[in-house]
Amino acid sequence: MLVRSLHTRCRVSHSATLLTSRLTATFRHKHTSSSSSSSSSSSSAYITTPIYYVNAVPHIGHLYSSVLADTLKRYYALKGSETYLCTGTDEHGLKVHT
Repeated sequence: MLVRSLHTRCRVSHSATLLTSRLTATFRHKHTSSSSSSSSSSSSAYITTPIYYVNAVPHIGHLYSSVLADTLKRYYALKGSETYLCTGTDEHGLKVHT
């Protein structure tokens, strides 16, 4: 039973990876063939998230910000832009030191 469960998980993971590869290839083919003639220079994007305070309880807003930033990074990377994603925490409050 455990072997069957692991095999099913691996198969699902493999098919998700294959689907992602196909979608990436399709997206790049459609968008690079039409936009390559209009602009030859690639742009860059720098994406950040808000500073997460270490003394606060994690909430849905943290997830929203992180997922949105990651989605934007992946979108710009698919378009061929050089992208950077930076996250961080604020570790210098009084409550952290005490």
